[in-house]
Formats: sequence, C-alpha cells, structure tokens
Amino acid sequence: MSSSIAFLREKYLRRNNAAAIPGLEKFSRAVVIPAWDELDNLPATLDALNCAEKVFPVATLVVVNHPQGSDPAPSEKTVEYLQKRQKEDQTLFIIPAFEIDGGVGAARKRGMDAFLASRTPDDDTDWIFSLDADTQVSSDYFLRIEHAIAQQSGVSAWTLPYLHRVEDPSQENAVRRYEAYLARYVAKLAAAGSPYAISTVGSAFCVRLGNYLKANGMKVRQAGEDFYFLCELVKTGKVRALKGDAVVFPSGRISGRTPFGTGKAVADLLAGGSLNEIPDHAFDELALVLTAAKSPLLREAPQTWTASLPSSAQAFFDAERFLSLWEKVLQNTPCDDNAVQKAFHRWFDGLKTLRYLHFAKSMRGSAAI
Repeated sequence: MSSSIAFLREKYLRRNNAAAIPGLEKFSRAVVIPAWDELDNLPATLDALNCAEKVFPVATLVVVNHPQGSDPAPSEKTVEYLQKRQKEDQTLFIIPAFEIDGGVGAARKRGMDAFLASRTPDDDTDWIFSLDADTQVSSDYFLRIEHAIAQQSGVSAWTLPYLHRVEDPSQENAVRRYEAYLARYVAKLAAAGSPYAISTVGSAFCVRLGNYLKANGMKVRQAGEDFYFLCELVKTGKVRALKGDAVVFPSGRISGRTPFGTGKAVADLLAGGSLNEIPDHAFDELALVLTAAKSPLLREAPQTWTASLPSSAQAFFDAERFLSLWEKVLQNTPCDDNAVQKAFHRWFDGLKTLRYLHFAKSMRGSAAI
C-alpha cells in the first residue's frame, strides 16, 4: 500500500470506527451485499456467486440490517440461515447490523468499511464488488471484470452491464421501458460531453479499495447512495463501463422500499404513470455549457464566460451563486486550464448536472412523457 493510501486508510478508520473481521484479511476481493428481509432471494444470489468462476478467492460479506422500529424477526432468521450456510462456506462472512440507521447506504458502508479495516495490502490491488440480495450474476461475472482490471490498470471503478430479471410477464414492458430510460440518460450525457455519463446502479459496480478511500467511502443515504458515491468516484479517479452482455441480473420486482429506483418506477408505470423524461433541448444546452467550460474565459473572465452561456444556464448558475463561489475556487486552483476544467467539473458534478437538466426543461415548459 502506498504511503498516501496508508495515510488515508488510517485517517478514515479513525473517523469511521470500522472494525476488522478475523479471516477477511486473506482475501483481496470482497462482494458486499446488504440484506433486509431478503431470505426468499438471498440463497439464489449466494449460489450464483459460488458458481461464478474466479481468478482470485472472493469473500462474500452479507450485511443484515433492517429499518429502526421494524420487526427484527426477518433479520434474525436471515442470520440463522447464513450461520448454517457458513459452516460449509469459508468465504461467507456475516455482519449483523440491526442497530444501524441510514438505509441501504449505511449497510453497504458497513460491509465495505469492514473489508477496508481487515486489509493491509502491500499495494493498491484490492477490489470491492457491490451487489444486492435479490441480484444474481453470470458465470463469467468475475472473469470479465478481472480481465478488464488487468487490461486497464488505471481505472478506479467499473460499472457493469445489467439486465433485470422479470418473473411476472405483465411487468416485462414496464421494466424494459425503465431500463431504456436509464440507458438514454447516460447516452445523452455522454453525447453532451459530461464526465458523469455513468450508470449508477448499486448492484452493478466494483471499486478499487484505494479509490473507495479517496471517495471518502460509501455515502449513507436511504436511497441513491450509489449515485452519490459513483459521482464522487468520477471526481477522484477514472470510472469506466464494462462492455458486452449483462453480467448482473437485478430483480425487476415492484417495491416501495425506496422513494425512487426500479421498484418504484415499475410500480408507477404499471399504475399508468410516466417517466420523467428530459427533452433533447436540455441536453443540447448542457453540451454548450460543457464545451464552453474548455474556454480560457472560465479562468480569465468568469463573468464574460457566464454571459456567453445559454439563458437556462445563466439563470441556473446565477441561482447557484456560481460567480462568487467560483472566485474562491480559482483562488485555490493552479493557473492552468486543465486544472480549472477539473475544478469546474467538481463543482458542476453529477447532481448539479441532473438539476440543471430539469431546470432547462422547466424553462421551456416541457411536459414529462
């Protein structure tokens, strides 16, 4: 482990009070799975992982949690099941986390932090795989990821191709519509030149342990922790998409556990609702902003630079107090156009990009479709 990563690790562990798990130090790879009342799905997920061919030994960390105030019985049954399974599976580790609050983000963080606390590698070659308890993987899941890691050693994290499993034929169309909607958003971001053109599905990514540290760990949120974490990874390293057929197969079931996401979107579509599609003109205006960000004016004359932007961007940046904030950013940024562009993209991050797109949409009065 490099001295800088070692320093970050010790600082992070002091701040987050993460505990090592005996036996986990032997593994350079770990799959982290939050599990709240998932005993109907978890066995198939674990079976799929065990059947997937591996390049390195892989630990599986199941973090068993439930919302505060909810019935603990499902979690207790899940732990009992895992304890029985653990007797024949030395790669399985159980983290009972009944006391934590913060939703699935807190559960992911607990497992990932435990792996971090358990490892002291000589170099930064450890990887964390993020999965869900209702999600299965292909037999070549690890092989394809390891091949990508070996081919592109400088990549911090990989997002993985996925395809939702649909058990009820009546839900097929809704699930595929939502998948296509997500894919369109990423593709349009890429076409506009955004560095945040990444898929942000919590069960379909992996991250290098050192970059997990640089991103300051998993975000603790009731939902959307994957989005915030992956956007932070873009700021601190390189995030790339694994190409080809799906290797991850999440459940396409209806769910009300989170205020947004696949389960909520599918339920809304089946009830006659619509997708909150962003029109092309908003992405066109975003492209103009991102192209303008390459101009020296961003550093030399910020007020002139903002005046050159589309009216939607001018209004948005004004509401965000960009000029006053940007003045402080420039004071702490090297006088170099590349450094200034990086600083801009740290400010105009994935969340601000999404908010801007909806703002640009609203300025034209576009209706959701």
